[in-house]
Amino acid sequence: SPFEEGASRGARIVLISGPTSLDPPSGVEFHWVESAREMHKMVREKMGEADGIVMSAAVSDYAPAKKENGKIKKTTQKKFILELVQNPDILKELGQRKENKILVGFCAETKDLEKEALRKLREKSLDLIVANNIAEEGAGFEGDTNIVTLINNKGKVEHLSRRSKREVARAVWNRIKELMDSNGL
Repeated sequence: SPFEEGASRGARIVLISGPTSLDPPSGVEFHWVESAREMHKMVREKMGEADGIVMSAAVSDYAPAKKENGKIKKTTQKKFILELVQNPDILKELGQRKENKILVGFCAETKDLEKEALRKLREKSLDLIVANNIAEEGAGFEGDTNIVTLINNKGKVEHLSRRSKREVARAVWNRIKELMDSNGL
Protein backbone atom coordinates (compact mmCIF):
# COMPACT_ATOMS: atom_id res chain seq x y z
CA SER A 1 0.00 0.00 0.00
CA PRO A 2 1.12 3.63 -0.33
CA PHE A 3 1.18 3.80 3.48
CA GLU A 4 3.57 0.88 3.75
CA GLU A 5 5.70 2.39 0.96
CA GLY A 6 5.99 5.63 2.95
CA ALA A 7 6.76 3.78 6.17
CA SER A 8 9.46 1.73 4.40
CA ARG A 9 11.11 5.04 3.44
CA GLY A 10 11.25 6.14 7.07
CA ALA A 11 8.14 8.34 7.08
CA ARG A 12 5.93 8.37 10.16
CA ILE A 13 2.53 7.58 8.72
CA VAL A 14 -0.74 8.53 10.43
CA LEU A 15 -3.63 6.86 8.61
CA ILE A 16 -7.12 8.22 9.22
CA SER A 17 -9.55 5.81 7.60
CA GLY A 18 -13.27 5.63 7.14
CA PRO A 19 -15.18 2.34 7.04
CA THR A 20 -13.31 -0.30 5.03
CA SER A 21 -12.96 -4.05 4.87
CA LEU A 22 -9.16 -3.72 4.62
CA ASP A 23 -6.92 -4.39 7.59
CA PRO A 24 -4.79 -1.47 8.80
CA PRO A 25 -1.35 -1.59 7.15
CA SER A 26 1.59 -2.49 9.35
CA GLY A 27 3.94 0.22 10.55
CA VAL A 28 1.37 3.03 10.64
CA GLU A 29 -0.51 4.90 13.36
CA PHE A 30 -4.14 4.06 12.59
CA HIS A 31 -7.28 6.06 13.43
CA TRP A 32 -10.69 4.76 12.39
CA VAL A 33 -13.54 7.22 11.79
CA GLU A 34 -17.11 6.58 10.77
CA SER A 35 -18.18 9.79 9.05
CA ALA A 36 -16.81 12.65 6.99
CA ARG A 37 -17.31 14.97 9.96
CA GLU A 38 -15.28 12.65 12.21
CA MET A 39 -12.56 12.49 9.54
CA HIS A 40 -12.56 16.29 9.31
CA LYS A 41 -12.12 16.58 13.08
CA MET A 42 -9.32 13.98 13.23
CA VAL A 43 -7.46 15.51 10.26
CA ARG A 44 -7.60 18.92 11.95
CA GLU A 45 -6.23 17.37 15.16
CA LYS A 46 -3.34 15.62 13.39
CA MET A 47 -2.37 18.12 10.68
CA GLY A 48 -0.07 20.15 12.93
CA GLU A 49 2.24 17.14 13.34
CA ALA A 50 2.66 16.58 9.60
CA ASP A 51 5.22 17.74 7.04
CA GLY A 52 2.98 16.37 4.32
CA ILE A 53 -0.59 15.23 3.96
CA VAL A 54 -1.76 12.66 1.42
CA MET A 55 -5.54 12.78 1.13
CA SER A 56 -6.52 9.68 -0.81
CA ALA A 57 -9.92 9.17 0.85
CA ALA A 58 -12.97 9.45 -1.37
CA VAL A 59 -14.96 11.43 1.18
CA SER A 60 -18.62 11.84 0.29
CA ASP A 61 -19.69 15.34 -0.69
CA TYR A 62 -23.01 14.90 1.16
CA ALA A 63 -24.36 13.10 4.22
CA PRO A 64 -27.86 12.49 5.58
CA ALA A 65 -29.11 15.49 7.55
CA LYS A 66 -30.41 13.21 10.31
CA LYS A 67 -29.07 9.85 11.48
CA GLU A 68 -31.70 7.29 12.36
CA ASN A 69 -31.05 5.12 15.41
CA GLY A 70 -32.71 2.05 13.94
CA LYS A 71 -34.19 0.66 10.78
CA ILE A 72 -36.45 2.98 8.85
CA LYS A 73 -39.73 1.08 8.59
CA LYS A 74 -41.65 0.81 5.36
CA THR A 75 -44.83 2.88 5.41
CA THR A 76 -47.81 3.26 3.12
CA GLN A 77 -46.04 6.14 1.41
CA LYS A 78 -44.54 5.18 -1.94
CA LYS A 79 -41.77 7.78 -1.72
CA PHE A 80 -39.14 8.39 0.89
CA ILE A 81 -37.30 11.70 0.77
CA LEU A 82 -33.83 11.79 2.25
CA GLU A 83 -32.45 15.21 3.10
CA LEU A 84 -28.72 15.60 2.54
CA VAL A 85 -26.34 18.24 3.85
CA GLN A 86 -22.96 19.14 2.42
CA ASN A 87 -19.92 17.66 4.16
CA PRO A 88 -16.91 19.90 4.79
CA ASP A 89 -14.37 19.96 1.93
CA ILE A 90 -11.48 18.62 3.99
CA LEU A 91 -8.90 18.86 1.21
CA LYS A 92 -9.82 22.44 0.33
CA GLU A 93 -9.56 23.48 3.98
CA LEU A 94 -6.17 21.79 4.25
CA GLY A 95 -5.04 23.74 1.18
CA GLN A 96 -6.10 27.01 2.81
CA ARG A 97 -4.22 26.18 6.03
CA LYS A 98 -1.23 24.14 4.81
CA GLU A 99 1.55 26.69 5.39
CA ASN A 100 4.81 24.89 4.46
CA LYS A 101 3.26 21.41 4.29
CA ILE A 102 3.19 19.26 1.17
CA LEU A 103 -0.41 18.50 0.21
CA VAL A 104 -1.30 15.64 -2.13
CA GLY A 105 -4.81 14.92 -3.34
CA PHE A 106 -6.40 12.22 -5.45
CA CYS A 107 -9.25 12.42 -7.91
CA ALA A 108 -11.27 9.85 -9.81
CA GLU A 109 -12.76 11.01 -13.09
CA THR A 110 -14.47 9.48 -16.10
CA LYS A 111 -13.81 12.29 -18.61
CA ASP A 112 -11.62 15.40 -19.00
CA LEU A 113 -9.10 13.86 -16.61
CA GLU A 114 -6.29 16.42 -16.94
CA LYS A 115 -8.63 19.41 -17.05
CA GLU A 116 -10.51 18.29 -13.91
CA ALA A 117 -7.30 17.34 -12.10
CA LEU A 118 -5.73 20.74 -12.83
CA ARG A 119 -8.88 22.50 -11.64
CA LYS A 120 -8.81 20.57 -8.36
CA LEU A 121 -5.06 21.08 -7.96
CA ARG A 122 -5.52 24.87 -8.18
CA GLU A 123 -8.86 25.11 -6.34
CA LYS A 124 -7.56 23.16 -3.36
CA SER A 125 -3.98 24.56 -3.37
CA LEU A 126 -2.39 21.14 -3.84
CA ASP A 127 1.27 20.45 -4.49
CA LEU A 128 0.49 17.21 -6.33
CA ILE A 129 -2.62 15.49 -7.59
CA VAL A 130 -2.92 11.82 -8.53
CA ALA A 131 -5.67 11.48 -11.12
CA ASN A 132 -7.38 8.20 -12.02
CA ASN A 133 -9.51 7.75 -15.12
CA ILE A 134 -11.80 5.16 -13.58
CA ALA A 135 -13.41 4.45 -16.96
CA GLU A 136 -10.16 2.84 -18.17
CA GLU A 137 -9.74 -0.91 -17.79
CA GLY A 138 -7.05 -1.64 -15.20
CA ALA A 139 -7.52 1.67 -13.38
CA GLY A 140 -9.36 2.76 -10.28
CA PHE A 141 -10.35 1.24 -6.98
CA GLU A 142 -10.77 -2.44 -7.83
CA GLY A 143 -7.96 -4.72 -8.86
CA ASP A 144 -4.21 -4.71 -8.33
CA THR A 145 -3.28 -2.26 -11.09
CA ASN A 146 -3.84 1.40 -11.78
CA ILE A 147 -3.32 3.97 -14.52
CA VAL A 148 -2.73 7.48 -13.18
CA THR A 149 -1.67 10.94 -14.20
CA LEU A 150 0.47 12.92 -11.75
CA ILE A 151 0.34 16.71 -11.95
CA ASN A 152 2.40 18.94 -9.70
CA ASN A 153 1.90 22.59 -8.75
CA LYS A 154 4.49 23.67 -11.36
CA GLY A 155 2.32 22.18 -14.12
CA LYS A 156 4.45 19.09 -14.75
CA VAL A 157 2.25 16.28 -16.07
CA GLU A 158 3.38 12.66 -15.87
CA HIS A 159 1.29 9.83 -17.32
CA LEU A 160 1.86 6.45 -15.71
CA SER A 161 0.72 3.54 -17.87
CA ARG A 162 -0.93 0.49 -16.31
CA ARG A 163 1.24 -0.88 -13.51
CA SER A 164 0.86 -2.46 -10.11
CA LYS A 165 -0.53 -0.29 -7.37
CA ARG A 166 2.74 -0.81 -5.50
CA GLU A 167 4.65 0.72 -8.45
CA VAL A 168 2.18 3.61 -8.53
CA ALA A 169 2.75 4.13 -4.78
CA ARG A 170 6.53 4.23 -5.38
CA ALA A 171 6.12 6.84 -8.13
CA VAL A 172 3.87 8.99 -5.93
CA TRP A 173 6.34 8.79 -3.03
CA ASN A 174 9.20 9.71 -5.39
CA ARG A 175 7.28 12.89 -6.33
CA ILE A 176 6.49 13.62 -2.66
CA LYS A 177 10.19 13.28 -1.81
CA GLU A 178 11.09 15.72 -4.62
CA LEU A 179 8.52 18.22 -3.32
CA MET A 180 9.75 17.87 0.26
CA ASP A 181 13.38 18.30 -0.82
CA SER A 182 12.51 21.44 -2.79
CA ASN A 183 10.64 22.82 0.27
CA GLY A 184 13.52 22.06 2.62
CA LEU A 185 11.54 19.48 4.62
